[in-house]
Amino acid sequence: MAQSKPRYLLPWVFKYLSLIFLIAGAVLYYLRYIRDIKFSFLDWTVFVINSQYFETKSWTFIQNNMSEEIIGIFLLVGFYFLAFSREKIETAETNAIRLESMMLTIFINTIALILSFLLIYGFTFLWVMIVDAYALFIIYYIIFRIKYAKMKSA
Repeated sequence: MAQSKPRYLLPWVFKYLSLIFLIAGAVLYYLRYIRDIKFSFLDWTVFVINSQYFETKSWTFIQNNMSEEIIGIFLLVGFYFLAFSREKIETAETNAIRLESMMLTIFINTIALILSFLLIYGFTFLWVMIVDAYALFIIYYIIFRIKYAKMKSA
């Protein structure tokens, strides 16, 4: 089979780098949300386009503990690195599996979002939207790994 290296894929070593981001994100998530620890060194003055807590502020600077944002970025980058790192040997068949996996992911995610619009309301729906950003990568990775394993065993 011909070698194929799409430009949008990261080098295969990023799979290992993804573990650093995912583990760090998971540990920070545990500390912040399960143990309810806010690290004071993460209290920063940041520029916001819009912020709504007790009052609405736009195009200004605010004080914010950046732990939630850092957790979100670590997890998002980790999942991205995991999902879109090349295999050691990339082939045209691997790329076809990637495309099939992405199409199936979009289909599954669309059905899940339609059901969410119909069955989930209020702040819970906001959490569904946040989780959905990560679910895309997770669903894609699971589907890709299953299809890739079937290809390798065939």
